[in-house]
Amino acid sequence: MADTTTRLRGPSEFWAGARRALAAALALLAAVLPAATPAAAGDQPYAGKRILWVDSYAPGFAWTDGIVRGVREVLDGTGVTLHVVHMDTKRDTSPEFAHQAGLRAKAEMDALGPHVVMASDDNAQRHFVVPFLRGGRTPVVFCGVNWDASPYGYPAPNVTGMVEVGLLREALDVMRPFARGPRVAVIAADTVSERSNLEVYAARGLARGWATFLLHDFAEFPAAFRQAQEQADMILLGGNGGIANWDDARAREFLAAHTAVPTGSLDAYLAPYSVFTFSKVPEEQGRWMAATALRLLDGESPADIPMTENRRVNLIVNLELARAAGLVLPLSLLRTATVLGRDAP
Repeated sequence: MADTTTRLRGPSEFWAGARRALAAALALLAAVLPAATPAAAGDQPYAGKRILWVDSYAPGFAWTDGIVRGVREVLDGTGVTLHVVHMDTKRDTSPEFAHQAGLRAKAEMDALGPHVVMASDDNAQRHFVVPFLRGGRTPVVFCGVNWDASPYGYPAPNVTGMVEVGLLREALDVMRPFARGPRVAVIAADTVSERSNLEVYAARGLARGWATFLLHDFAEFPAAFRQAQEQADMILLGGNGGIANWDDARAREFLAAHTAVPTGSLDAYLAPYSVFTFSKVPEEQGRWMAATALRLLDGESPADIPMTENRRVNLIVNLELARAAGLVLPLSLLRTATVLGRDAP
């Protein structure tokens, strides 16, 4: 019979506690918020109702495409007229472009006269909802606002939504049983967003004593990774988008040869570089936003619908890097995960 338990470095007494912690963490990963039930075929209770959805990005961006799927799951068949405006601020990141996109969305809103407005991700709040809708009479529901909605003055009497958070605490709970100890290091690009993430982690009591490596160029990565493994028992890999000259092939080759501790990330695109990836589920955001929009069409007030945070996660396991680190993962974990490198030697 194949061994389905995890072999962990350290005393057997610690392993008993670690197995309990892992079981609790897996239970968190398995928890799923109830999905909204789409309307039955032919039943169109919201015929004649108009929803304007202003999205910060555009189709083809994986995050946006996931939100689209969630919205469609809820609204298809309801009879709602859904008008979508994509601001496309991922392609052009300049503040002036975003400002003009907000003005275009305002013109679309004036022409449509929506009963409810949905707004996804930060730029739609900054350049559309806040200047034109917050505090007004039109009910608004948002999703995809990173970490904290208070800078936008949310919640407001006419605004509620789902805040997008990285489930770092749950990620560390899964990683900890495979680590030699509790020390954590983080490696990320030296950007405003990554520094902001570290501030959020610290504010939530999760970043005390962390070794931090913020990089400007890919040439710094190998030495930083080696040093992080000397100073920490687990490594969190943040975004690499601001690391100049990032070399995907060289990064994968280096990590396959040198990963010796559990590594984790919070974004799906980082899965090739980390043992564990705890990816947010954009469909959850889209479903919640659309289901809440229907509640607003039913006459509920945004002020009576508390803001919430995402709770679902897609667990991705990079088996090649797990083997490189000497980790043997239990089947109970692998059954909950998307597994990369299952056929790797």
